[in-house]
Amino acid sequence: INVDVNATADTICRIIARHKQEMEHSPALAVRHLDDIIEQDFTVLVHSYSSSVVAAFEALKEKCCHLIVSEARPSFEGRITAKIAAEHGLAVTLITDALAAHALKGVDVVVLGADSIEQDGSVINKAGSQAIAIAAHAAGVKVYFLGEMRKISLHPEPVELEEGSPDEVWNDAPDGIAVRNIYFDRTLPRYISGIILEQDIVEPYQIKKIAHSMRPYGSD
Repeated sequence: INVDVNATADTICRIIARHKQEMEHSPALAVRHLDDIIEQDFTVLVHSYSSSVVAAFEALKEKCCHLIVSEARPSFEGRITAKIAAEHGLAVTLITDALAAHALKGVDVVVLGADSIEQDGSVINKAGSQAIAIAAHAAGVKVYFLGEMRKISLHPEPVELEEGSPDEVWNDAPDGIAVRNIYFDRTLPRYISGIILEQDIVEPYQIKKIAHSMRPYGSD
């Protein structure tokens, strides 16, 4: 088989450059839709750290929103989110993960990031997202996941949830105690008010159709 190495390398470089450009612009395209769900002086609950959510801070600041951030144990990524939000001039309150359900009493909307979006409309995100979404659903508070098209899984099978070292939770646990440190959880469609993508805010049931319309990256 004759392969034009230079042409192949050029194609790969163009795909990478296009992918990089889309990654840089996608959050801003998705964030613009927040104007449809965030009103002036809203209190917004976010969880852990998400580059997409951080990209929304300017828009939230313009609407004088108050941000409640859950700390996201055991790595405490929420502290990073809270610090960045404060640097943007947002009013910020950091809470423990266990307090999230209680905090929902004063929350207008929940906005979470998305590590992966499954074809049935479920969303994989930092562990704790599922509990927050269920509690918000019970309290009548809408839950939106801020994502991007590239995070939609092209495979119909459920995403395997990543598990980390138990030492991050308890590094000297006594014998006889099993420690689990699952990084992500799965929020089912019935607890999701909408998934925010570059084009629009879509309902979870629409994800399968969107996924089927997508092609592997770089295909012509």
